[in-house]
Amino acid sequence: MIGAQVVHVLMLLMMSHLEEQPFASVRSTAQELGPAQTTVYRIFTNDLGLKKFVSHWVPHTLSDEQRHRRVELARSLLMQLESTPQTEVITADESWFYMDYSHDGRWARRRRSRNSSQKNNRQQKIIIIVIWGVRGPLLVRYLQETCNFNTQFTIEIINELDVTVRRFCPKLGLKHLKFHWDNALPHTSSDTRSKLSELEVSVLPHPPYSPDIAPSDFFLFGYIKSRLRGCSFGTPDELLGKVTMEIEAISRNQLESVFEMEGTALHSN
Repeated sequence: MIGAQVVHVLMLLMMSHLEEQPFASVRSTAQELGPAQTTVYRIFTNDLGLKKFVSHWVPHTLSDEQRHRRVELARSLLMQLESTPQTEVITADESWFYMDYSHDGRWARRRRSRNSSQKNNRQQKIIIIVIWGVRGPLLVRYLQETCNFNTQFTIEIINELDVTVRRFCPKLGLKHLKFHWDNALPHTSSDTRSKLSELEVSVLPHPPYSPDIAPSDFFLFGYIKSRLRGCSFGTPDELLGKVTMEIEAISRNQLESVFEMEGTALHSN
């Protein structure tokens, strides 16, 4: 049994430790300060009154009109996917990636839970864009600090994708592919649509507020971030390299099953 004086000292040490590392795990705290993990957890929760808050996605509440539109577009998307070979479908999306994945949540007092459930804004993060299909990744890039995620950047990505595809399909380029991404404003702006039309790209419809239908959302990003647990990176290029390596390591069978899951999700709509 740990004495009261020892507990008091440990409390002070842990409070100082969490001020510097609010995302610290019970295990890492025990390793750094010395006591057993059960002791650390008991002091965190009972003596310091802390609770670990982890960010989570909150579903958007749809209106009746939005739900009707979702069903309508989901049916249209399903029909096109069922009549198109998987090899001719590519999907694209962006997501925030952190430079440090050695933690999965933040310790905070319960009464501050509303403000403490968010990621630490001071932690460095970058936007990574992935365009991929059943054959693997076609393009994996990150948004430079000097750039904005806007129409201009999106058009640059489309041009780069066209150059990449023409390396193995020089005559057709993007013409033979079905392109699927969500309804983010840079994706649907008039200039972006004009660029896609210029390249004769066939864009698949995406129902509003439907991350359960986008393969990057319901599979890829979650899978990749789970593979980054315990890792930290010194530069964006290091992080990008790891993300690219993990995507390239996904088997063809698994990627094909993901696109089959997309069809299943559409059927449920």
